[in-house]
Amino acid sequence: MLPGSVTLLPTPKASNNENRQSADRYGPNLGMALGTTPGWDDRPAFGTYTPAIKRWEPILGRLAPAPTEPTGRGGAQRLAPRFVEWMQGLPDGWVTDTDTTRNEQLQALGNGVVPQQAAHALHRLLAIRATVLASSSTAATDNGARLATSRQAA
Repeated sequence: MLPGSVTLLPTPKASNNENRQSADRYGPNLGMALGTTPGWDDRPAFGTYTPAIKRWEPILGRLAPAPTEPTGRGGAQRLAPRFVEWMQGLPDGWVTDTDTTRNEQLQALGNGVVPQQAAHALHRLLAIRATVLASSSTAATDNGARLATSRQAA
């Protein structure tokens, strides 16, 4: 790992919904990777992901919510939609404070886009477009000048 790099969290997947995914075949899903062990400040312990969590918290201006919630059979821990919402950088409650089920929330979040990534992609694409248009404009001007010069010579 490069100096200063952090271990990123696994991507939430549909299989996180019931934790049916085999860790042997696909690696740990988000729920398995995070677990629910409380930390020293009674917040979830994020293990190797703590640096990534601590980097994202000040960007969003709020602490990470618990990654799982005891909503499965017999109180089994399942992926918390509010944590996925937080991971994606959405405002608190943007999806989770709606009149939708947990499954609908996870589906909406899973089909969503991280706004910061979308904004970055659009800025990059607009910069590339501006460069292409500028070079096209220069090329058109150069071609026009060559055409005018060749007409004068004829």
